[in-house]
This record gives sequence, structure tokens and C-alpha cells, in this order.
Amino acid sequence: MEVERAQDERAGQDHEAPAGVELDPVALPEAPAASSPETKLTEREQYIRFALDNLGARNAHHDFEELCRQFAQARIASNILPATGPVSAGGDQGRDAETFHTVLKDELGPHGAFLGRVSDGLYVFTCTIQQEDVDKKILADVKKILDHGRPPAAIFAFCTGNLPVGKRKKVETYIAKQFDGKFEIIDREALAVQLAQRDIYWIAERYLDLPAALTPAPVEEDQAQLPQWYVGDRERWRERGGPQGVLADILDLKDGLGSLQPAPIFRSGSGMSDS
Repeated sequence: MEVERAQDERAGQDHEAPAGVELDPVALPEAPAASSPETKLTEREQYIRFALDNLGARNAHHDFEELCRQFAQARIASNILPATGPVSAGGDQGRDAETFHTVLKDELGPHGAFLGRVSDGLYVFTCTIQQEDVDKKILADVKKILDHGRPPAAIFAFCTGNLPVGKRKKVETYIAKQFDGKFEIIDREALAVQLAQRDIYWIAERYLDLPAALTPAPVEEDQAQLPQWYVGDRERWRERGGPQGVLADILDLKDGLGSLQPAPIFRSGSGMSDS
């Protein structure tokens, strides 16, 4: 006991300042605020990952197809049609969605929310909520796509599982030998990161039943993150002035003002009509 008491006294002396000397207080790092944008973004990503992972348990393949179609329309191409037919019976031939051909871009130019994101060629999308052997499932779907229908210019494979880099590279290498077009795998991690962004979080809220409380708040940087087509159209109209009253002008303005209504940055006032 005396030994322990001596050790305690000596330890206390080691932490005491010499007589007449004051020690500066140690500044501890502050914990990140729960309401900070970084924390909220991480929370949204975690919620989205969890919700995506549970789609299989809910047998919610159709919900995942709709989520992927909306995501693709916002991030990849605007001219997308959903597949028809009994998906569970293989009626879609591996094509859960694909783009349709439009000549409007050639006729009117790449202006507006729709024409600014029209695909170059046929894009095909395949979706799976399968968790086991995801790489084999993707390869099987791509084979069906290539064996039936028009040859695509690009194939995008969506999945709710995470595909390790090693398996991803093997899949991409194998498909590159069979297919000359573009091929992309968008897994759970990639979807979670993108769906947590402010402009398309509404997709996760609608199809994954996420709480509205996680909706990203408006921030000043949103003005700099407006889509390029929107910024171009806005500058064009500012230079041109008011519309002439013809149908083409009305449709062009309507496209810019209302087509992305679900995105909060457009509801809160984008300055499209500012002069």
C-alpha cells in the first residue's frame, strides 16, 4: 500500500507545474456539429446504403428499377424509356430501360433540360438487387443484352451490392472483349454518394422511403453547381430579352423553369427570369 501511495504522489507531482509557472491549457479538438453539412451528407449516405441493401428483403426490384431510371435521367441521359413486359419472366431481355431515338437535338440544338442530356446512340440499363454473385448476374444480363435487340452504344449496370475492385476489373475486362461500346457498373456505394446530393435526393426519398428531415438544406454554393445547360440557357435568354410569343420560345422557357421542379435549387429561385 505504501508503495502504491508513493507512486500516486510521484505521478501527481509529474503533472503539477513548478512553483510560479502556469501551464497553458490544452486545446481539445471540437467534435463536428451534428447539423454540419459534412455530417448530414454522411448520414444521408449511410441511410441510403442501408435502404438499398434492404431492397432485396422487400423484393422491391421494381422500385429499384424506377430509382435507377430516375437517377439515369438526372445523371446520364434524358431520353429513357422503361422496359415493358414481365420482368421476372425475362421478358425485358436484360434491358430494364433504354434510350429512344430523337431528332429534336439535331433540329433545335442541345438546349434545355431534355435536349441538353440526350444520349449519343442507344444506351441500355440493367438493374439487379441480387446480393450474391453480383458479377455473374451482371455478366448474364450483359450477354442477354448483346444477344437480343439492337446493339447498344453503352451499357450501364446498376446493383445494390458492392462489387470489389478485383471482380469489377475482371467483369470490365471480359465485357471489353465482347463489346466495343461504353460499359459502367454503378454499385451501392456509387449510388449512395450520388443520391445524397441535394439536387437528386428526392429520388432516394421517394423510392427508398427515406425521411424528409434528411433533405439537404439550401446552400450558397448551389448557384455554382447549376447544370451547365441551365446556365447556358439562362445567359442566352438574358442576352436575348423576352420571348417573342411563339410556341418554340414558350417551350424553351417552360423546359428551363419547370422540368427539374423536384430539385430544391429550382424551387428556391434560380434566377432564370432575372434580368
